[in-house]
Amino acid sequence: MVADDQAEPDETFDVEIDQPSAGAVIGANDVGVGTIQNDDQQGLVINNVSRDEGDSGNITFTFQVSISGGGNAPARLVRPLRGP
Repeated sequence: MVADDQAEPDETFDVEIDQPSAGAVIGANDVGVGTIQNDDQQGLVINNVSRDEGDSGNITFTFQVSISGGGNAPARLVRPLRGP
């Protein structure tokens, strides 16, 4: 395992005992699971936007959303916000 600074999902691996030393007995659970937990930070960054309100109609605001911290961990915008 090599440390990095990339945000990524946790990774798992299996360890199986298949040839114990002489006299050892393997029980029913001969497989263990190891988990490498991600310790790097990743987040969403949303820029600020401002516009004049105008006198009528709807005004569209466009926000840029980017992922900070690098990596390839999944990220999603859960729900766009709407004004009254």
